[in-house]
Amino acid sequence: FTAMMYPLLITVSGIIVCIATSMLAATNPEVNKQEDIEPMLKKQLLVSTALASVVMAIVTDVALPEEFTIGGHASTKWSALICVLFGLWSGLFIGYTTEYYTS
Repeated sequence: FTAMMYPLLITVSGIIVCIATSMLAATNPEVNKQEDIEPMLKKQLLVSTALASVVMAIVTDVALPEEFTIGGHASTKWSALICVLFGLWSGLFIGYTTEYYTS
């Protein structure tokens, strides 16, 4: 049952990490003027990606069996984690690239 809930566990874990890292910006006394907002958002994006990577590794280790088959294709829990991590770090790359070209 836990393996079937893996996509939902990823989503819930991401929401929890998002809430935790949003407190980084909300409670940071370094943000006093408008110029301080952008660097804090960059830091928040990096911290949330790194923290989510660790949390996703834990969720994957707990939720998925060592090996499983989907549609006749054998896979491991670590290959599933690689897919999740590529999505996370691609989002970070896209965020930084977009910020660079639009600033």
